[in-house]
Amino acid sequence: MALFTLTDIRFTSDKNRTANKIVGDKYKINTLRYPIDLGEIDKGHYMILHINEQKRTQFPGVPTGEETTAVQNRLGLNRFNGGASDFVSVTQGAVTAASNLDLSVISENIQKKFKLSSGSPELQRLLQKTQDVYSASGLPGVAQYFADNAGTFAKTGLRTTKRTTDTIALYMPDTLAFSQSQSFAGLELGGGLAALLGAGFSGIQNVVNSDAGNTEKANYAFKNATPFVLNALANMAGQAGRAVFAGFTGTTVNPMMEVIYSAPEFRSFRFDFMFYPRSRIEAKEVQNIIHRIRFHQAPEILGNNSAGGLGGYFLVPPSEFDIKFFYNGAENPNIPPISTCVLQTVDVDYAPSGFAAYEVLEDAGTPKIGSTGMPVGIRLGLVFKETQIITKYDVNREVNSRDFFSRAENTFERTDQ
Repeated sequence: MALFTLTDIRFTSDKNRTANKIVGDKYKINTLRYPIDLGEIDKGHYMILHINEQKRTQFPGVPTGEETTAVQNRLGLNRFNGGASDFVSVTQGAVTAASNLDLSVISENIQKKFKLSSGSPELQRLLQKTQDVYSASGLPGVAQYFADNAGTFAKTGLRTTKRTTDTIALYMPDTLAFSQSQSFAGLELGGGLAALLGAGFSGIQNVVNSDAGNTEKANYAFKNATPFVLNALANMAGQAGRAVFAGFTGTTVNPMMEVIYSAPEFRSFRFDFMFYPRSRIEAKEVQNIIHRIRFHQAPEILGNNSAGGLGGYFLVPPSEFDIKFFYNGAENPNIPPISTCVLQTVDVDYAPSGFAAYEVLEDAGTPKIGSTGMPVGIRLGLVFKETQIITKYDVNREVNSRDFFSRAENTFERTDQ
């Protein structure tokens, strides 16, 4: 059921924030929450949004030193595989080649190609030109950057975010749908492919491409009326030809489909929240939550004060999010974990049931944040997409971490809070 309805609202100006602990000490000084009394006995279930900002941001928050969920999962996978299976190991050869320009090999190749002697001025000129182009290309710097940061990449991959104290705590939404999909492509082995393999097709194609009239072509088709031949001619005649083939033979072509695994799909999650602030403090908290989400979902321009800014030509990507589900101050193991996500869509509706706003006596006639003019209800919709492919390792690790099937507990107590 919904957390609030319009009949539950009692807007007061003196309701204070509760002191209950809903997040760890690193985050509590910068955590926004709704409702204000989240974590109390009747609101023990909630979700936490940890915010991971880009390292190149010009609006830095306070770092926590904790790794993002995607990085933690990567470290576990590396340990499971017995080493780092990552971008660096795959491209190590290219990085080494780019960082070491072997002029002796280049000189040997130039001598062979242009038939030059080892001491000729022309060879020296070409080698110097090669060296100049290589230095101007920036490849040495790029290679050195990867070499210097190989240890970091081995642990974190090409992640460019870091966890901050910016945190949002919200009540559990009405819908928690986890959908995991895999892509499969259909490979058609019949139809045209089978016709190509059918006897006599090459001869039929020659007839079709010849200067013979339609009558001669039709006569030839009926004289050689094998299914392969007729189907080949029907396909060449388009949709009408296929219809004639089906009517003439009373059959249709077996596509002989095979399903081939294509790729995994990133999971998406949508969460919807209704905000009915009951006090000025809670109303301001709602406005701050919406502002923080919109701020971190937006990109930023890489300015001239950052290396390579080039006057706003480049954008820094938005922040990323780690989503966790809690009950009574501890992470709830009964809900599957979600890896680091990007926030694709933010929907804010300030008039979900028709526009209505508060009129606070102290500020009558003058709109103020969280006071007069504050919408009675606001609907917030968030669409996240996971940035990590979920594999058997991840599913198995999540099961093991939750101590599944370790106890024979037959009695359950409901917590509809």
